Amino acid sequence: MVEGGENLGRSKNIVNMSDEEVQSYVKDLIVETQEYINEEKFDMVAFSRGLQSGISAYLTPQMVNANLKSINLNPQVGTYENILEALQNPNTNEDKIIAYSQNQYLTNTLYKRNTDYYASLLAFNLSIQCKNAKMEDYDSKPYEKDLKIVENFLNKFDYKSEFKKAVVNMLNADIYPCMFRTDMSEDKWVLQDFPYRYAKITGRFSHGIICDYDLSFLLSGTQSLDMYPKWLKVKFNNLLKQSKYNPASNLNSRTGTFALYTQTSPEDGAFCFKYSSDYMTEIPYLASMIPDTSMVEVYRTLQLNQNIASARKIITSQWPMLKDAKNATGDNISIRVETMGKMIGACMGGLNSNGELFNLIALPSDKIEVTQMENKNQEMYQNYLKTVSGLLGGANVLFSTQKQTSTETLISSDIDRLMMERTYNQFENFLDYYINRLTKRFKFEFKFSGTNLYVNKEARMKEALDFAKVGIVSINKLANALDLDQFQLRRELEMGKASKINELFLPLLNPYVLSGKENSDGGRPKSSTSEISDSGIATRDTGANENK
Repeated sequence: MVEGGENLGRSKNIVNMSDEEVQSYVKDLIVETQEYINEEKFDMVAFSRGLQSGISAYLTPQMVNANLKSINLNPQVGTYENILEALQNPNTNEDKIIAYSQNQYLTNTLYKRNTDYYASLLAFNLSIQCKNAKMEDYDSKPYEKDLKIVENFLNKFDYKSEFKKAVVNMLNADIYPCMFRTDMSEDKWVLQDFPYRYAKITGRFSHGIICDYDLSFLLSGTQSLDMYPKWLKVKFNNLLKQSKYNPASNLNSRTGTFALYTQTSPEDGAFCFKYSSDYMTEIPYLASMIPDTSMVEVYRTLQLNQNIASARKIITSQWPMLKDAKNATGDNISIRVETMGKMIGACMGGLNSNGELFNLIALPSDKIEVTQMENKNQEMYQNYLKTVSGLLGGANVLFSTQKQTSTETLISSDIDRLMMERTYNQFENFLDYYINRLTKRFKFEFKFSGTNLYVNKEARMKEALDFAKVGIVSINKLANALDLDQFQLRRELEMGKASKINELFLPLLNPYVLSGKENSDGGRPKSSTSEISDSGIATRDTGANENK
């Protein structure tokens, strides 16, 4: 400790302080610390660098692995009462609700598969259009150069993979704070996770949400600054300089700090995705299911106990009493107590033997009865699973607890599609912000669409072909029908043409004029499952119309 610093940060009990008193106390402590540093000419930057250098020398694989695990997974067990209480006060229980949600994901199959269903729903089919180009501009050199910038960006940034990772984290914790890294590889740009527990939403800007980072996790002694981008290193080194904190600062001047919090800017690469961007409280989308799914284990245990109880048999017997007290054995029973104990013990030993057959033992008694408990609620657990799975929407088809009609399944999946496609806007804004900062003259618009449901894929292909039949050929629609973007489709076609793959094809007959015989694709085109009724599906499955 530097001489003279024994009174720095004098101890004070803050447990009973109000929020205003705590903030005032922290501000005074920061001012006192800064004055002390200035008086002693203490080089905080050099100290921070030395501290990190020393920490890095003692990092172990176990430490690094533990840190990676806690970035986006911090589950906590909660009872039904705990969960309901937290959900009723979401603004003050964000961390608890997220932790309960993560625990359900790890321990409850219904919750896990429902989450995975939503996470894998989006197809991220990208359409690209120029916002400010005229007809004559599309053949110009400036347009070609700007379009090439867009293509190079999308080639380096695997948007489907990175954005799908973002969706998983948005369902996991509602927010996904991340850092756009273009400095890790010349050919590969990625989103680096930032611990959601250390990111605090403090505002919005034209293209999304802004977070401040709590850098206290870097002081734990188990982190290395070299694992983070350079701009975060600068903010950490400047942390105790305590620049003025202004939440309304422009993006190019977000350098303010408060205590161990520092402002961030998308200009540096800090970005935050949030599933429910309509409100700032961080609540996972499926959190309302947690009370119901948390009771599944309770019902399973009750059902198990009932089944075990119904499998047991109770054997009872009656022993006669002596009417003549003169011949009583001491307990007024017609058999000695010791003899009774030996006989019952022998009987119990026979019934509890390891063999598969019971040993038959003569058990003299007036009346022997066998009683077995009856389980009158054998479907309790199954009925509760049906109730919970009914909350899943389109994911209900993942479970065989109850059958849906084809119409119900289509409507449910369409609702799920609408609920997930609402997040597309955030990913479109991400591309708009970072790509259009690189282009010179022309600015581009990015739109995502589509899901991985087979019905939606069929609809996209049909729409593209129907438009082409009337002379409207859209490169975006054709590419999206094949789960590609226009650059990928163009490269695919160019490669096929250059390799003369068409010369290997044989001319095909028009299948619509062939007879619809067995093992033939001729005749009228086969209707999609979504276009026929439940009875039609049953007829097709059983082959009732074949050979007619």
